[in-house]
Amino acid sequence: MTEAGMETAEHAGNASRRRPFLLGCLTGLILGSVGLVAAVVAGSYVFQDQLVAQKRAKLKPPPVTLGVRADYSMVLQRLDGPDVAMESFHGKPVFLHFWSPDCVNCLPEMDGLNRLYLETADLDLIFACVAVAGFDDLPDMARTQALAFPVFYYKGELPELYSGGIPGTFVADREGNLALRHQGSAKWDDPSVAALLRFLAGAGE
Repeated sequence: MTEAGMETAEHAGNASRRRPFLLGCLTGLILGSVGLVAAVVAGSYVFQDQLVAQKRAKLKPPPVTLGVRADYSMVLQRLDGPDVAMESFHGKPVFLHFWSPDCVNCLPEMDGLNRLYLETADLDLIFACVAVAGFDDLPDMARTQALAFPVFYYKGELPELYSGGIPGTFVADREGNLALRHQGSAKWDDPSVAALLRFLAGAGE
């Protein structure tokens, strides 16, 4: 065999020996990449599960009206009269509305509340609209809006039952059981509201 032929054979042998080595390296890289991806995916699922568990631990039960009793622990101040202890509300149906003169969602309700009060003025029930902020504006507000209902205000911290924000409305029967619980604005002069109050007051029995 010539010298050139021997050199060619040697190169061929070296190349054949390199192939398994390169193939092994490539396979190792692929398997390593797959393992890394699998580890990242598994880690993301673990993190997601932990996040879901944390959020689940912070969940609170939704508010329900059935079986909930009104809280009459407050003493209300009246714009043009003596203070009123809500304990005196026991034994009568109660329409309790929390609002504020500086609440943009409360102001559109005033006319409807006025009409509801006038429509149910003949009933034996408590109609209490309680301002919880904007006290300096309350006298002018009551005058300019020609509020027919008694205007109350409360400067303390509201009980948890009533702390969902304003406007907030609660209607209770004679025993203090809530028949209606609503957060947000509403059309209070709708006939269905007056009908509910008449039913609770026993009108027409």
